[in-house]
Amino acid sequence: MKVSIVLALRNGMPWLEEQLRSLTEQTRRPDEILICDDASSDGSRACIARFEAEYPGLIRYVRNDVPLGIDGNFAEGIALASGDAILLCDQDDVWMPEKVWLLAGTLENAGAPAGVFCDSLITDADLVLSGRTHLQQRGFLPHLRNVLRSGTPEQMAKLFWKRVPCAGHDMGFSAQLRDVLLPFPELPGCYDTWIGLVLAALGCWHFVDRPLTKFRQHGGNASGSGKRLTLAGQFREARRAIGADAAGWNTDLYAELIRRVAGRVPAETLEQLRARMAHSEARSRMNVPFLRRIGPVVRELVSLRYFRYGRGLKNVLQDLFLRKGPPAFQSDNGPVALLRPDEIGDFILWLPYARAVRRALPHREITLIGNALWLPCAAKWLDFDHFIAVEPKRFLKEREYRKMLCSSLKKFHFSLAVNPRFSRYVLLDDRIQLACRARRNVAWRYLPEQAYHWRIGLVQTLLNHLPHWTLIRRGNGSETQEHQRFLSALGIAEAPDFSAPKVPIPAEKEYWVLLPGAGAVCKEWPAERFAEAARQISSLSGWHCIIAGTREDILAAKKIVSVSPEAEDRCGTTSVEELAGLVAGARFVLGNDSAGVHLAALFRVPSVAVIGGGSSRFLPYADAASGLHPPRCVSAEFCRKDCNWQCGKEQTSPRVCIAAVPVEAVMAAVREELALP
Repeated sequence: MKVSIVLALRNGMPWLEEQLRSLTEQTRRPDEILICDDASSDGSRACIARFEAEYPGLIRYVRNDVPLGIDGNFAEGIALASGDAILLCDQDDVWMPEKVWLLAGTLENAGAPAGVFCDSLITDADLVLSGRTHLQQRGFLPHLRNVLRSGTPEQMAKLFWKRVPCAGHDMGFSAQLRDVLLPFPELPGCYDTWIGLVLAALGCWHFVDRPLTKFRQHGGNASGSGKRLTLAGQFREARRAIGADAAGWNTDLYAELIRRVAGRVPAETLEQLRARMAHSEARSRMNVPFLRRIGPVVRELVSLRYFRYGRGLKNVLQDLFLRKGPPAFQSDNGPVALLRPDEIGDFILWLPYARAVRRALPHREITLIGNALWLPCAAKWLDFDHFIAVEPKRFLKEREYRKMLCSSLKKFHFSLAVNPRFSRYVLLDDRIQLACRARRNVAWRYLPEQAYHWRIGLVQTLLNHLPHWTLIRRGNGSETQEHQRFLSALGIAEAPDFSAPKVPIPAEKEYWVLLPGAGAVCKEWPAERFAEAARQISSLSGWHCIIAGTREDILAAKKIVSVSPEAEDRCGTTSVEELAGLVAGARFVLGNDSAGVHLAALFRVPSVAVIGGGSSRFLPYADAASGLHPPRCVSAEFCRKDCNWQCGKEQTSPRVCIAAVPVEAVMAAVREELALP
């Protein structure tokens, strides 16, 4: 039997070498290690090249130019694997030496297409054991492990209908099962749950009752958690879980499962799956006021489906006491106000999620209240009903302008006002949102660093206790991840739309764009280094250099032109739409963490961004932004990436983390991104 390991990779450089070493030193060496690289922007490729040279013919490398996400990446690997047995592998774990031998041997002895899974040891980032296994963490007590170890296929399937015990990094299956497994359903992060349910329905799971993986928990895992939850943590996790259920995730998953295995399984199994889907559907409709929940809960309780397909009384109590009522946008059909009075880059990253709001509310009147800088573009790129421009600086300084704008909002009679901006500003965002006089209001809670004055703390306390205000607690994710969280909190299940808008592309010869601005001098890479990089890039590529930016960037542009006279300065002469067209038609973009770099990602243009400690919220992108072409990021080695630009108070010179980035490091990233010599 030929064995293929499918390793899904995405910026896994800190752990990749240790994982690859554990795969190549197995007691039964695999026949193929297929690495599917989901557009990594770190040094992973160089690490893989060393192993390719050390083990010729063993490693096969495939790269996705556009990120597919974890589900899409694994699906591609499964489709391309050449082995008779396929074992799935994460980038950040370590395999025990006997794992391939035991899992492949189990599949070999099954005598028919089968699946196999094992347990794993939970460790911290340094592989220090926590003393618990993955199954113990998930609450699979000894009597449940007995079912996994020696139960009949029917008993094991019933256990899977309640909750899938195996994780992707611990499973493998016969390649003949690809036809029924692929393609994966278009649901976020479900590949291992999907494989678990399909193989349980087919009755072909085998369990190796040994921990064969060191399951590393480092805080950035795509899935899984090695933390022992407190009571408050369990409460939050339970509320998150039933929120996902309310979005219909399980219902859609089981509907696709029934369609996929029909004709392959007995009628009794299909009947059980239909009953399981009906239970998920009933629970997904329980986000209603408390009194209206009681009847559906009692019906599910009397039918015993809480016990057959869930966790019994625990789920009953969740549905009765943890649900919050209907999502905000489902409360009525009145007009909706969306507030985004922030900068251009923020708008570009929010654009795909704004489209999801439109798809979720196809018949409601939506008004976008946004920054006057980018609102003309928004009017062309978004299918909203009304657009109201705000000039933030003028709003804060001019009383008459503020009064005029707030008065104009009253005529819309908003039923819902939503502010999805993380960095809420009490004198701007909250003042405008209060002027909307909406019956319901949703916004993020203030960040800890925003509570710098007792008045802000007082405002947040008051808003927290107003019955028509809902403040969502922000997580620790990136900008795109938190946008997705905000949609989920609103009850919106639609996926973001990352398609690039149509813009007028200039009829220029081949050119590349340089963006020296970053909104603040402290975030800018020094102009003289941009100038040297511009000279080298134009020399290597032969492309014309166009410098773009705002009027504030004119001085930096002049410094660059003085070193690279062939560069063309267009700072302060382009609108946002013209800048978008300029970026869309470029061969390459170089800049700081700025709007132009995010535009390059939206239009799938190769780019390199020089970033510092305050950029971790925006760059590098998280997997949630899987529809964008991520910029290749360059930063100083010592940078903490979480200082939020607080390493100094001086605003007239670049921060130390930006100033420490040499031209050589940026040029190395440019060469790698563009495959230049």
